[in-house]
Amino acid sequence: MAENVDILGEVFMTDEFVGKYVKFSEEYQQLSDKETEIYNKMRTVLTGEELELFEKFVDTAFDRIGEECDCFFRSGLKTGFRLAVELNKD
Repeated sequence: MAENVDILGEVFMTDEFVGKYVKFSEEYQQLSDKETEIYNKMRTVLTGEELELFEKFVDTAFDRIGEECDCFFRSGLKTGFRLAVELNKD
């Protein structure tokens, strides 16, 4: 049981959870590499106001995606807890 407490502590208290427990697929890594490649290319062709606007867009998109992931995580966690409670009623 102590192991579960440690995992819960890491999920809610540290950023180390992703590195230790989340395994990204090969497809994810390929998409991430492609995204980085495109981002770096865009930074070389845009200048001035265009580059500033692009950077703001990227920052906003990442903020939205982070919030979206948090929403999915919270929803999944709540569903898992409800399922565990339901299964333990007997």
